[in-house]
Amino acid sequence: MFSSIKSKVIISILTLSILGLLAMSYYLSATLHELSNTTAKKSLKMLSESIFQTMTTKYDDGRSRSR
Repeated sequence: MFSSIKSKVIISILTLSILGLLAMSYYLSATLHELSNTTAKKSLKMLSESIFQTMTTKYDDGRSRSR
């Protein structure tokens, strides 16, 4: 089936191309997953700090008005 040099070269190139695409796909997927986790953690931290500051400010406003 793969007796000629041409067919062996074509099969080798196709195999290496497929393996390269699979490796690149895995790398991009892992990098994107790590990036999205980092971004989500930063966003949640900012949201938490914002809610805390808002609650603290409202609490202080309520205490100063009741005096």
